[in-house]
Amino acid sequence: MIDQNDRDGSDGSSLDARLRACQDGCADSQVWDALGVDLTEADRLDDAVWCLQQALLLGSEASAFGLARALDLQDKLDVSLAMYERAIAAGVVNALANAGSVLEQLGDDDGARKRYRQAVDAGDALGHIRLGKLDESAGDIDSAESHYRLALAAAWSSAPASLGDLLATAGRWADAEPYLRDAAEENPDAIGVRVLLGQALHHLGRFDEARTIFVEVIEKNDPLDSPDASYHLGELLEEIGDIAGADAAFTGAVGAPVAEFAAWASIRLAILRREHGNLDGAQQAIRTAIESAIPSVVPAAWHERGQILAAVGDIDGARHCYTQAIATGDDDVVAGAALHLGDLLTDHDTQPNKALEAYRLAIERGDTGQVSAAELSVAFLLNRNGDDTAALAAALTAANLGHPEYGPLAQQLVDLLHDETTT
Repeated sequence: MIDQNDRDGSDGSSLDARLRACQDGCADSQVWDALGVDLTEADRLDDAVWCLQQALLLGSEASAFGLARALDLQDKLDVSLAMYERAIAAGVVNALANAGSVLEQLGDDDGARKRYRQAVDAGDALGHIRLGKLDESAGDIDSAESHYRLALAAAWSSAPASLGDLLATAGRWADAEPYLRDAAEENPDAIGVRVLLGQALHHLGRFDEARTIFVEVIEKNDPLDSPDASYHLGELLEEIGDIAGADAAFTGAVGAPVAEFAAWASIRLAILRREHGNLDGAQQAIRTAIESAIPSVVPAAWHERGQILAAVGDIDGARHCYTQAIATGDDDVVAGAALHLGDLLTDHDTQPNKALEAYRLAIERGDTGQVSAAELSVAFLLNRNGDDTAALAAALTAANLGHPEYGPLAQQLVDLLHDETTT
């Protein structure tokens, strides 16, 4: 038999000694419960479940909460939910939000919302955090922000990080920065929060502060744990003109343990090298991305490889890569690849209809900038081939889109073609 006051350690030997003492005939449910909780924290979940079951058998209904947590950590969701419900019946307020979380994992969002609202009504601000996450996933950003601010007002510890993340994702960097800073100061080891704070400072033009944060994260953690910091450091260094530093940072991100992230970093490294004349290095980097064979990455990798091959003068290779990128049907890639294919064919193919076909695909699938560029390119191509009437129509379309880069060029062409067609 042990006294509850002897709970002065949770190392393995202490836990083993307490477990043996309990097995000798402990009839105190609080002792069993306390041991079960400590075993859960030590990730000895089978022993924890057994101890908490003993506490329940001895009449401690509140121990259903600890048992539910241990079962939850073992991914035994159905029986965990049953224990949370038993704890709720015993008046354990914290069980409400936890039960909601299990319901959410089981796909019952309506049931989860009900439990989260009950948690809020019972004074548990975790309910606001959970409701905010559900709203954020559903795209209801205003409601999510409201819940996070209510959790913040209740001094819930994770509220600054949740609110800062939401605001940053929405591009509200100035609003996000103070909350991310508070969250980083509260938990200096939270890599994700610190990286996001660095991004906020970068977007706000506070480059030195951002760089310091990224470098600190990289230096204080295993590089495999901080590829995001390397990636965003690369973006910052490129912006301030430190190309060698950016190359090194992106190379560090390529070593990420998550294959998809590493492949995207390879594409970013390839773009950097291509834009700054290191075409051999760019080809090496993009090969890594293509060979990853990751469906979400390959379309962009084919597109970038096309641009690299076009830059080295391999026209047939570039055409093949652009065609491969288009064939994937990826919404984020098709228009850009079609636009570049159109430019390639305009310069190197004697059949203008093929270029027009590529440009029209870009017009069909692109955003405003891509449509403007494609319409302007169509206008120049038609003008070159002597069809000034059709060229004027395309130039007018491009001008009317009002794009800041292509609009003025299109208007100049409209004025020129109008003069030519009326003289």
